[in-house]
Amino acid sequence: MNCLSKLFIIASLLCANAANAHAGDLLEVVNKFLAAETHFDPKAMETEMCREYSEISPVGDLDNRNQVLSFYESKNKVNVNLVSSVIEQYFIGNNPVLIEKLHYSFSIGAKKRDTVLIGSFYGKDEGEGLKICRAQYTIFHPHH
Repeated sequence: MNCLSKLFIIASLLCANAANAHAGDLLEVVNKFLAAETHFDPKAMETEMCREYSEISPVGDLDNRNQVLSFYESKNKVNVNLVSSVIEQYFIGNNPVLIEKLHYSFSIGAKKRDTVLIGSFYGKDEGEGLKICRAQYTIFHPHH
């Protein structure tokens, strides 16, 4: 094997490791974001969001960053438990994408509810580290 081939293999391995680290970084960012969300802590949520963050809610609304943060103000707080599991991680160009199954249990008054969503998160590094720029929450129907 010549020297150029060896350099190409080493460079490929380094790039693959960097890409996997970036995908893992998005998982860490999303975990922090979802923890802040379940605690109704908009200040902590904000640190994980791009300036131009937008999300599609489970009911189909397109919400900008300020709308999302205002929903999670402490006056709207309910007790929420979240169990999540990674379905898929990949890249679109240099930007990581994470898809998770999100099982929420919560109470509103005496009523207890469970709902399962699929959350899709799109990350971007804006020079301050990786942030979530887009999120979409879709109701999961296990019988389809």
